[in-house]
Amino acid sequence: MHQSGRSETTSRQEIVYLIPQFCTPYPIPFSLFTETACFMPILIQTLYHRLCTIEIQQSLKLLDYSTPALFQTALTSAGAQCHQDYERLEFLGDSFLKMYLSLHLFTLNPTRDEGWLSRSRVLLERNKNLLKMSIHNKLPNVLLCEPISRKTWLLPTGTPQTQHVSDKSAADLVESIVGACVVSTGVVGGGKAVRVFFGDEFEESLTAYSFRIESIRLKANMLGSSMINQNSNQNHQLLRDQLFKKLGYRFNDNNLAVEALAHVSAIHIYGIPYCFQRLEFLGDSVLGYLIAKMLFCLPELHKPGKLSSLKSELVNNQFLAIVTFKLGLHKLLLHATPGLAHSLAEFGNQISIFKQSKATDTQKPLFWHSLPSAPKVAGDILESIIGAVFLDSGCDVQVTEHLIQRVLVQPWKSHF
Repeated sequence: MHQSGRSETTSRQEIVYLIPQFCTPYPIPFSLFTETACFMPILIQTLYHRLCTIEIQQSLKLLDYSTPALFQTALTSAGAQCHQDYERLEFLGDSFLKMYLSLHLFTLNPTRDEGWLSRSRVLLERNKNLLKMSIHNKLPNVLLCEPISRKTWLLPTGTPQTQHVSDKSAADLVESIVGACVVSTGVVGGGKAVRVFFGDEFEESLTAYSFRIESIRLKANMLGSSMINQNSNQNHQLLRDQLFKKLGYRFNDNNLAVEALAHVSAIHIYGIPYCFQRLEFLGDSVLGYLIAKMLFCLPELHKPGKLSSLKSELVNNQFLAIVTFKLGLHKLLLHATPGLAHSLAEFGNQISIFKQSKATDTQKPLFWHSLPSAPKVAGDILESIIGAVFLDSGCDVQVTEHLIQRVLVQPWKSHF
């Protein structure tokens, strides 16, 4: 740049000669070099770690499903003392993984009961299994797990060397990467990450699972239609209409609506071939993921411990039972067990007595913990309905999230 301030355009072949007499010197103080030199190790380490994580991201074929910055965060531990670490992503990824595994098992095993499905999911998501995946993909090698020391820091050379990482931390990396993909590209990215780690037997999208479930249910409905008489059909239609009034969601499949409200004791009594246990298994994981997602997106950016605590309060049986009674869903439960009817009625009486004697206490946070323990079935009803809505909507997480916001979050957020 000449003193005149005029810019000159030159082609690449031309050579520009600067005449010293017409140039202005801009001296750089030596102190600037000494001050910035202190930050060079941090800058170089951050850049080196970014390049290493991009290599891992490329090897996993996840470049299109997570931003490089988030993927780097997914491979940064709290021990590195950086401004961000993987723990929040791991919280979200854990919930998404649980939902995806539940849906996979639910779809591929249409005749298995809730107990078998739960045990199978535990085997898939246990740390021992995730640890194998993490080591196989060399994730612990690129984990940034220690703070930088300017006294002992050396310029990194070559590929990352094997380092000691606890089994728990190594296993968490799989969930944090799943979480990074969910944040970047939603359920599409999360599904892709699950398939990368767990294998091609897993579908890459929720839509693919929805098609498979629809096909299975269509065959089951055709076989079961001959068992259902006209009176049962009318009762099922009435039940669907009542659910619409209470939830604001109208089921496309009457059988799903009825199944969501059918206790195991009601099988073959009300013209129902299934009970709600399988839907409760699925709904529990869907609810867990969507609550985790809502909490993760809060502007307060809560720490993982706070997120886990809030999620626990929002999905525990005591709170879900209160919501069930508030909506009157317990009155729609189909069952043939006198003892169950008595326990539900007794809990309802306890709620009424509590409201009358301690009216102001019902406005306090978490007031439901002052009540006797709710029957487990009371919370299961709401989870099974959430699972049914999820399937009925074609595994649409947005539709299911709107339902949860409408009946579970917005009316009760002042109590947390």
